[in-house]
Amino acid sequence: MPLDMPLHVDLALLFMRWDAKKIARFLEVNPRTVQRWLSDAGGEVGSIDMPENLRQKVRDQAALFRKLNFGNWLEDNVMEAKAEGLHEEVIASCLATIYMRVTGREIE
Repeated sequence: MPLDMPLHVDLALLFMRWDAKKIARFLEVNPRTVQRWLSDAGGEVGSIDMPENLRQKVRDQAALFRKLNFGNWLEDNVMEAKAEGLHEEVIASCLATIYMRVTGREIE
């Protein structure tokens, strides 16, 4: 993969569900600001008008995510546990607990 991915590709990597609240908390901006950026792009996600310091934050986090292979690592381990017979609700409960520990919030 190229080192400098388009902003929308990096955002999609970090926030697979495109949750404006989570993106806003990550960028430390109002959720309405994120919604406006996405709306102003008019479906052209490549044209998101975001300040450069926040673009850099997204790029840095996406680079680390890729370096750690975090998404694949997490999914591989979860799917392996499921294949071994660990019930999906047990897995989901564990992930929800980890989310709470990491963020200090319940999953929305």
